[in-house]
Amino acid sequence: MTTKMLRALIIACVPFTTFPAAGMTLGGPPTHAPDRPAGVTVWRTAPADVSSSFAAIVSNRNIPGLMGVRLDGGMVTASGIAGVRVRGQNGNALQISDVMHYGSMFKAQTATLGGILVDAGVITWDARLLDYVTPTQKSAFIATDARWTNVTLRQLLSMSSGVKEELVPYDIPAVYRCNANPAAGRQ
Repeated sequence: MTTKMLRALIIACVPFTTFPAAGMTLGGPPTHAPDRPAGVTVWRTAPADVSSSFAAIVSNRNIPGLMGVRLDGGMVTASGIAGVRVRGQNGNALQISDVMHYGSMFKAQTATLGGILVDAGVITWDARLLDYVTPTQKSAFIATDARWTNVTLRQLLSMSSGVKEELVPYDIPAVYRCNANPAAGRQ
């Protein structure tokens, strides 16, 4: 279990998200629905809708849109969405199925997971990260940038490892240049 957690920590450098999965309604403990394909979860009760609070934030902060969920014990207990997909296009409302850019959240998430693993005694701040991944993963990291060979958790979290800033090139400005179709801007 701890090796899997550490591998997830190391691989967390490549952010991606879509939320929710197709056919999923949020809230309450999950249950299997026989009329749904395997892997599709149905929730028994709806979570609290905090969209009106999000609408106030969108208005007060002059941002195009905002969506989010609150998790308690692994269950979605509140969700909300407000705003538009493209600033100035009021008829193009943000949808819960839209993919949004996370910003720099993975740095905080990676640091939190790293701290948990250090506190649990699984790894030290000065442990070499590639000592904890599979040989295939190790080869992939080194092929991307040989400087990964000796990177420690401390170096990763302090952004002082010397490796490339991005493992996967991602053109954020392209998302904002695409006025007609937000999905096309993410392609």
